[in-house]
Amino acid sequence: MSFKTFCLVLGAICAIEARGARHENEMAGFSRALGFYNPNERPNFPDEKVTVNVRVHFNGIQKIRNQYGLPTELEVDMILQTYWDDARLADAVPEGQTSRTIRISAERGDDLLWMPKLKFPNVVEGGVVKNPDIEGRTVIFSAGRVQRDVRVLGRFPCSGIAMGGSEGACPIIIAQMIHPESELDLQWTDSTEPYSSIDALSIQGFTISSIDAGKSTFTLFEAGPEGYSSPEFSQLALAIHIAE
Repeated sequence: MSFKTFCLVLGAICAIEARGARHENEMAGFSRALGFYNPNERPNFPDEKVTVNVRVHFNGIQKIRNQYGLPTELEVDMILQTYWDDARLADAVPEGQTSRTIRISAERGDDLLWMPKLKFPNVVEGGVVKNPDIEGRTVIFSAGRVQRDVRVLGRFPCSGIAMGGSEGACPIIIAQMIHPESELDLQWTDSTEPYSSIDALSIQGFTISSIDAGKSTFTLFEAGPEGYSSPEFSQLALAIHIAE
């Protein structure tokens, strides 16, 4: 290894270590600012429910074909953006600033902040992409509004067109299974346009005729000390309609 190459490698290592040290200092300062904040307790507990607003930003969409050449799944690259209000975090923003941006990995998130823990129950394969440039970007605004951006790469099943038809629907279901609908309500940030425009996406071999946004509830049967219960949970869905 030449001296120049050695210096470049050493410089890169030092830069990475410096970023890591700054991140640790930032997280330590943030933890001190939270004080007696309890991340296991949802906002507004035990009174009114917390509303979590959701918006999807598409980076790319492509179809996955089966052995017969029919599209059975869509592979979707997207940013899941969520917003909620947590008045306990109003003092976490330094004086004189309107917001504070921190990066919290999925592994550390539960230890620092309450989060809605959204799931994709119908995902075929995939999950959160381990991308340090986007995973865990959390912005806390001075009024206690929290914005969290997570990049997701997942494969979702299609119906209709996979059976030989010319059109089909590929739903993306977003849900959470911890707080019942009486405690947490999921809703689209903008009911008329809950996702980013797809006009700029490069889509080959098929067209997207429409995307329908919906909201519903589902029931989970749970066993408790007093018998079985059937709480309802909030969920959202984007049905991507495609045509060959």
